[in-house]
Amino acid sequence: SAYPTCLDTRLASFYERAARVRCLDNSEREGSLSIVGA
Repeated sequence: SAYPTCLDTRLASFYERAARVRCLDNSEREGSLSIVGA
């Protein structure tokens, strides 16, 4: 079976969201989120 044709678009959209996060506890802390695919 082959990969779905939309897989590359869906993966790009997923990795695009892995960037910066803001904590929800009103402390205004920010951090980064890394996603590694193997």
